[in-house]
Amino acid sequence: MRPTGFAVPILAALLFGACASCDEAPKTQQVSEEASVVQGTPAVDTAKPTVQVEPPVAPAFELNVPRQCDFFQQNAVRKVDILWVVDNSGSMKTSQANLASEFPRFIQSLLALQPPVDFHIGVTSTDVDNEKLNYDIDRDGPILPKDTRGTRGELHGFDLTDKGGETGRYLACNEKGECNVPKTGGNIDAAAAFAQMSKVGTAGSAIERGLQAAYLALTREDNQRAESPISTDLSKKLPFIRPDAALFVIFVSDEDDSSCAPFVPLNANGRPVSGEPCTADPGCRCDSAHLTWGSAQYFTRFLESYKGFGHKDLVAAGAVVCTEKQPISAQSGDPAFPHLGCPDQGPDKPAAYYGDRFIQVAAATGGTAISIRGSFANALQSLGFAVSGLRKDFRLSRGPFTDTLEVYVSEVNATQCTSDAECDGNRNQKCRSGACATLKVVEARSLTGCTPTDSADKPGLEYCKCESASFRNILRFNEDGQPPAQSSIEVCYDVNSNFNQVCQ
Repeated sequence: MRPTGFAVPILAALLFGACASCDEAPKTQQVSEEASVVQGTPAVDTAKPTVQVEPPVAPAFELNVPRQCDFFQQNAVRKVDILWVVDNSGSMKTSQANLASEFPRFIQSLLALQPPVDFHIGVTSTDVDNEKLNYDIDRDGPILPKDTRGTRGELHGFDLTDKGGETGRYLACNEKGECNVPKTGGNIDAAAAFAQMSKVGTAGSAIERGLQAAYLALTREDNQRAESPISTDLSKKLPFIRPDAALFVIFVSDEDDSSCAPFVPLNANGRPVSGEPCTADPGCRCDSAHLTWGSAQYFTRFLESYKGFGHKDLVAAGAVVCTEKQPISAQSGDPAFPHLGCPDQGPDKPAAYYGDRFIQVAAATGGTAISIRGSFANALQSLGFAVSGLRKDFRLSRGPFTDTLEVYVSEVNATQCTSDAECDGNRNQKCRSGACATLKVVEARSLTGCTPTDSADKPGLEYCKCESASFRNILRFNEDGQPPAQSSIEVCYDVNSNFNQVCQ
């Protein structure tokens, strides 16, 4: 069929519209660039191609060693309360004689400190069984009836009325050098009071519960409140235990602690026999596997929390016990039971049993143990206590690579900072935690023992993993180098993943 006449114009119009919608083809233009002729002789580099080596972005492969920083706060005051817990069982006669002879030197070392230290000293016994002890005057020496105490945490006091003084439950001296005892020839007669206090006798229970005795002494109401706040007698005006004073607890015993239940005999391998009654002493021990109460960890937590949350550094325990583990024979009970301790070396050094639980609590609270056969004159220093009330030992939370230790001390009024440039470089100061702190040099590092207290060449700052076979893991500031009151101490180190708590 032929198209109609009007179809041609319509087709033409459609084609025209389609062409009108098409864009024009793009046009290119040549960019005009300036060119210049370089003078010289053309040359071509004939060297071999090389690869430029850039320094690595990451260091060479090595083990990732954690970095630990421990923070400590120095005590704020020169106040210290000292509780001695002395074994008063029948086997302590020789040890108590040694203790009594050394105590005057110990107390004089406290009184000689300048400026004077504000201190309280109390003594109780390991006997928590008897309400009152039955002393034997021929065996225990003359003791006034009013002084036959020291049980269940009660303090064993003194009576100096025959010297123009008074009676007292504990010895107290303040920051002015004033004490609650009279003077003889111008000198404070504290040694006489201390000699009476320390004489707890040897008629006490044969089951030494020193840890429980300390617990009882520290929780007794009469040891935590003032007897007479208006009295001029310091021991009546103030409580024995003061909330703002450092607390040192020192255990003295020739046997291990028995503040536990059940209390069972040992088997042929030296292990407690669970479920069997105890019929031998000292062939009985705490059943560590099945204790219902009285673990060493319990007493550690009690002491650490005694001053309240965040103040565990105000409390430490020490032990004057047998620190040896040599085979010894039983003094009583079944002779077949094996024992470890200090062998009998004659009348002046009788056999003693290893003080395991005392040593555990001492180590866990930042203190240590010294041998009961040694001198008591420097007991506080040997036990790691600062008699001034300021700490000199700081226990690390983890095991260090000792060559990576960095110690910073920032005083309470230290300059605030944001960079090292704002601190005194001449004093070896660095900006730490927003305050200028002095970098202290760790002069000695030992895995076997700290420098002896009587050494003439003690380092100013040293690291000790062990001391007297006790695990310590501490930094010790010796001589007069203790950080000042309220200063901050920061200790940073690389963590040793193979670190252990074994001490020889």
